[in-house]
Amino acid sequence: MLVISVILALIRLPNLFSAASNVLMGGWVAGASWETLIMGIGASMALYAGGMVLNDLVDQERDRTLHPDRPLPSGALSRGLAWKVVTGLGMLGLMMAAGAGLRVLMVALMLAACISAYNLWLKKFELPGSLAMGVCRALNVLMGLSLGNLTGTPGWMPAVTIGFFVFGLTWFSTSEEQPGSRSGVGGIAVMWTVLVVVMGWWMAKMTHGWWGLPAAVIAWMMISLGLDALNKQLTKASTQSWVGRLVRNLIAWDAAWAGALVGWKAMAGVWVLMIPGYLLTRGTKSSS
Repeated sequence: MLVISVILALIRLPNLFSAASNVLMGGWVAGASWETLIMGIGASMALYAGGMVLNDLVDQERDRTLHPDRPLPSGALSRGLAWKVVTGLGMLGLMMAAGAGLRVLMVALMLAACISAYNLWLKKFELPGSLAMGVCRALNVLMGLSLGNLTGTPGWMPAVTIGFFVFGLTWFSTSEEQPGSRSGVGGIAVMWTVLVVVMGWWMAKMTHGWWGLPAAVIAWMMISLGLDALNKQLTKASTQSWVGRLVRNLIAWDAAWAGALVGWKAMAGVWVLMIPGYLLTRGTKSSS
C-alpha cells in the first residue's frame, strides 16, 4: 500500500482529471460513444501520468535541491521501479488508444512522442519547452475529438485556446527555481483575458453558445482570483502550488467549450470532474 501511495503522489493524481476533461469535452463535441470515451479518457490519463513520472526521473538531481520531499529524491521510490511505471503507463495508454480506433492511436502516438520530447530534451529550453507543453494539451483535446466524427466539428478552437494557455502557464512556471515575477503573473492574466474575449466571440456564434459564455466567465474569475492570490505572495512554494491549481482549473475551460458546442448537459458533465481533483487535493493537504 505504501508503494501505491508513493506512485499516486508521483503521477500527480489530482491533476489527471484535467487531462480527462480535455478528452471528455472533445469526445462529446465529436459525438463519441461511451465505450470509446472511456477508452480515450483512460489513454489520456495513462499517458499524462507516465509523463509526470518521466518528468521526475529526468529532474531527480535538480529536485534534490528544489523538491527534496518528492518520491525519487527522497528515496521513497527507486529509479528502477519508476522506469517500470513509465513503461507500463505508456503501454497501457497506447493499448487503450488502439482499442478506441486507429485514428485515436495515431493521435496518442503523437502525444506520447511530444511528452517524451519535452521531458528528455525540450524542457531544457524555456520557449521550446513551453511550446511543447502547449502542443501536448492541444493534442490531448484532439485525441478526444478523434474519438468520434470530425466532419464539421469546430474542435480546433478549443484545442488552440487550451494549448495556448498551457504554453503561457508553462512559460511562467519555469521560473520556479526563483520566486515568480509579477510581470509573469500579469502576462498570464492579460493572455487569459484576451483568450476569454476570443472564446466569447466564438461561442456567441455557436448553437449552444449562451451556455458556454457564463461558464467561460466563471472560469475566468476562478483563474483571475488564483493569479491575484499568487501575485500577493510570490514564493517558490506558492508558485508551484498555484500552477497546479491553475492546471486543474482547465476543467472549467473544458466545461465552457462543452456548453457552447454541445449544451448544458455536457457542460455539467465536465464540471463534475472538478470534484475528485478538489477532494484529492484537500486530502493530500490534510494528510501532509
